[in-house]
This record gives sequence, structure tokens and C-alpha cells, in this order.
Amino acid sequence: MTAGLDLALGDAGGRPGSGSTGPAGRMPWRHPGHLRARIESLLAKARTTKFRAWATAYTQVQRPRRLMMMCLIGSALSIFYPSDLSSYRATPRSEDILVTGTEQYGRFINTIAQLALPIVKRDPIGVIQNLYIGVAGTIMTHGLKRALDPVVVLGVRLGERPHGGRHNMPSGHASLASSAVYFVGRRYGWWHLLYLVPVLLLTMFARVELDAHTGSAVIAGALIGILSAALFTGKYRS
Repeated sequence: MTAGLDLALGDAGGRPGSGSTGPAGRMPWRHPGHLRARIESLLAKARTTKFRAWATAYTQVQRPRRLMMMCLIGSALSIFYPSDLSSYRATPRSEDILVTGTEQYGRFINTIAQLALPIVKRDPIGVIQNLYIGVAGTIMTHGLKRALDPVVVLGVRLGERPHGGRHNMPSGHASLASSAVYFVGRRYGWWHLLYLVPVLLLTMFARVELDAHTGSAVIAGALIGILSAALFTGKYRS
């Protein structure tokens, strides 16, 4: 038993497993301070190995500060985009197949690409960055929904949807779709925008046509989604 512990923990006065003794003839591995230090060292190594990928996923990102600033300014300006709720209410919700098809099925294309590509490419860093983006996007979008809900600008409550309801600004659907646009484009190649951007625009269009959001809400949502993705997306290194 003693030899096994000597081999595992070593001692301060000699080689691991040597059986040498320390001061006062005590086995160093039995000394509480030495044992505690050894355990802490082993735990630190385990933590380093476990969280190295999480740290890499954060540190490898080169954040486009100019783009992020433009998203922030654009989101703030979209608050003052005129929203005439009476005009929304004067027209019925669209039943066009393109609108309903996008709402029910098409809008998920971007999210599927965002989640599937890191798995297909066996890219654990991409998976972790997706988690960062998901948390950041959720906090930003839903935090603003609640913070802006009671705010009135130009006689219109920002949180009021075209046919009533709350939490209009910003659009979560637009945020989700646009974060996928930036993540996939930045990490795996901008050619993916050939199909991701049309899906984003159709998603924004459908939300307005279905009277789920005002125009300003989908614009703000799209910009917030890009911002959240830009914070945590790095270029893929195969």
C-alpha cells in the first residue's frame, strides 16, 4: 500500500517511489501539506487539459471592431426607425406560401448549417464558439426585449408588436438567422453567404408580413445577431 502511494505521489526528499524519508523520519507523502499540494497540482493539470479547448475557442478570435461598432450604432438607430402600427393593422397577415414556408421551415436552414458544420468538420472549437454565441445572443436579445419593452419613441412603445403583445424589439428570429450568417461565413468560408443571406432576408420579411414584428425590430435583431457572433467566431484551422 505504501509503495503504491509512494509511486503515485512521490516525495519531496527523493525520487517518486524511492521510499526516502523527509525531516523527522516521516514519509513526505504522508505530510498533510505535501499531500494537499500534490492533489492541487494534479487537479490544476486536469483543469488545464479540460478547459484548454474552451480557452482556445475564445482567444483565437480576431474581433472586427469596426463591424461591431457599426452593429451597435445601427441597432441604436433602428430604435428611431418609424413604426406606424396602424398601417400594420390595416392590412391582413400574409398567407403567401413563400412567407408561411419560410416561417415554418425555411428559417431553420441557417441554424442547421450553424450547428451541423462544426460536427461534420469535426471542429470542437467551432462547437464551443457556437455555445458562446448562443449564450451571448440569448442574453443580448432577450435582455433588450425586456429592457426596451416599456420604452416609448415617437409615440410608439418599442415592445408593442403590430397586433399587440410584448417584447417586439429586437426580433429573436432575425438574431438567430444572422448569427448563423456570420458564424458560418467567417469560420468556414464566405461562399456560404450565397444561401445564408437569402434565408436571413426571407426570415426578416416573413416576420414583418406575418405582423410578428415591426421593421425596426427585425433590423435590430439582425444586427444584434451579427454582433454576438462576431464576438466569438474565429477562422477555422483544419
